Amino acid sequence: MIGGVNKLETVAIFNGPNPLTNDPVIVADLAANPALLDNRDPVLAAIRTLFEGWFPVDEELAVGARDGVPAFIVHWALALLNCEGLLRACGWQQLASDRYRLWLGFHNAQLAFAAMQLGLKLVEQAHAGGVDRSTWQAEVVAFGRHCKRLHPDFQARFAMVAAHEDDIPVQPAFGLARVWQYGWGARTRIMFETAPAENGHLGSTITGNKQEAKALLRNLGLPTPLSMVVTDQASIEVAISKIGFPCVVKPTNKGKGSGITNNLLSREDVRKALAYAHSVGASEIIVEAHVDGPDFRLNLIDGVLVGTVRRDPPTVTGDGTSTIAELVACVKASRPEFRMNSSHFLYPIVLDESSAITLSGQGYTHESVPPTGATVTVRGNANVATGGTFCDVSAQVHPSIRDAVESLAQTMDLPVAGFDLLTTDISRPLAETGGSFIELNVAPSIDFLNECGYSSAEIGRMLLGKRPGRIPLDLIIVPDAELGIIEQAVAGLGDAPTFGWASRDNAQLGQARLDPDPTAPGMTGYPWPGVRTLLAHRRLERAVIFVEASQILRHGLPIDKARRIWNCAVGLPDAWKQVLDRASAEPVWHGEAAQLAGDAGWQAGNFAVQSRRSSIAPKP
Repeated sequence: MIGGVNKLETVAIFNGPNPLTNDPVIVADLAANPALLDNRDPVLAAIRTLFEGWFPVDEELAVGARDGVPAFIVHWALALLNCEGLLRACGWQQLASDRYRLWLGFHNAQLAFAAMQLGLKLVEQAHAGGVDRSTWQAEVVAFGRHCKRLHPDFQARFAMVAAHEDDIPVQPAFGLARVWQYGWGARTRIMFETAPAENGHLGSTITGNKQEAKALLRNLGLPTPLSMVVTDQASIEVAISKIGFPCVVKPTNKGKGSGITNNLLSREDVRKALAYAHSVGASEIIVEAHVDGPDFRLNLIDGVLVGTVRRDPPTVTGDGTSTIAELVACVKASRPEFRMNSSHFLYPIVLDESSAITLSGQGYTHESVPPTGATVTVRGNANVATGGTFCDVSAQVHPSIRDAVESLAQTMDLPVAGFDLLTTDISRPLAETGGSFIELNVAPSIDFLNECGYSSAEIGRMLLGKRPGRIPLDLIIVPDAELGIIEQAVAGLGDAPTFGWASRDNAQLGQARLDPDPTAPGMTGYPWPGVRTLLAHRRLERAVIFVEASQILRHGLPIDKARRIWNCAVGLPDAWKQVLDRASAEPVWHGEAAQLAGDAGWQAGNFAVQSRRSSIAPKP
């Protein structure tokens, strides 16, 4: 602290188990103005009032109110990061009367530090009496947009909840945004949000184009509404004459309700809807026949229907004085622009050209004041992403509908799927109601399943299946000067194609020498690219990882748990030896590197790997 100014400085970034916690954490020292600390109670009371009913930090604020400003900063930051993520670790300790050490879990270390800085800024403003609710709501929403890009989204969160409960390791996959690896090596499952890698190219390609998806459904004998691709004015007229009114305009390649306008009743409305669809970047647009009835989402996992919800278009209720835009703003206050636990996975209602067309059909505009008690449908489409709501109807689904969607998912080999159906009564066969399927999804939102009675962990377990888990893996801590010697020794253990080893910068699987790239996406800033590269290979069934003692002191352990840890760094501090004890399933071995190869326990660990090449010889 300089001249009474509060200061927060990073002192360490641990990417794995360390003396503070088993989770990756960023560690920072806080030098605080004593006047700020002495003013704790009124500051925290002001912050509670500021966010009550909007930001889900009640528990965190309670901790802060009990333990003071430093505790509040890390708990506030943890709650902020968990709006789009799943982190558990935070803590603090006092170093001096005005100096504290804080630590916070991260998916992205820089973003976690920014969250702590934002918490400190909030406390400073509350101390100065200059806190404004609307300003801080905007701050939180802006921060949430960064979280969306750098954190697991609310869909991946379900799988991560299950992984944490079931002791399944999780790491970023392939350097791709929103792609995560659950498990190690042969026990890995890769998922993009809710879509596993097994979905394959064909299913993704077909379901990514609404017109092709309808062709698939028709070929499999399932009903779809009449539709036609439109490219110019002449084709628009042909489509209207063929399909008639009411009709729907939608992009073929957009999801989450983007660019869709329902229940169009005139050529002028169709032209407006087409212009709106073009404005969201649609490359191809279809005009589709209107189908009576609510919109139902049927969620399937591994070819089994696990839950069904009815999705309802967004509505507001008039109070006789507020405009529709003002009523929508009131709804938005409880639905932040990025999903938080407190919003129950509901999005704000979107006002745009599509909503203007829907309101026009009811005699309203965005600025109209509906009568007291009048229910106004703001948008024709029921997508949750544009403001719709949903409720569970799983028990009402007719067996013939269940059999149809399960057969379709199994035919297309879709591990995870969401089918959208319009029908007036989902408890009756479609032949009786005239219902039709309108979309297929291979990366569907699965938060609906909470409404169907499943816990987050249960949803995550269904997504992950039985494959993800740990493989036998040993960790060797080596003195820095002996790294090369140990690498050579491990490299000579055998050439089994399913055995691998890795160090900070090198890796090998069978006889294939891997070339980890520390500058590749997903590796920048990560201290062990060799380890992450090796563990991503699904051929890997058994592994040895070794790391210099100086690296674990600086970065923590490269993995959270090992079958056994072999510590050849005899001068390792006691605090770090305790870290090894926590991370090793079997008792930690301590000794000189030269003793390791001849140790009976090492041999008992089956690391004298024999070659297991295939006995099938190539044809001459």
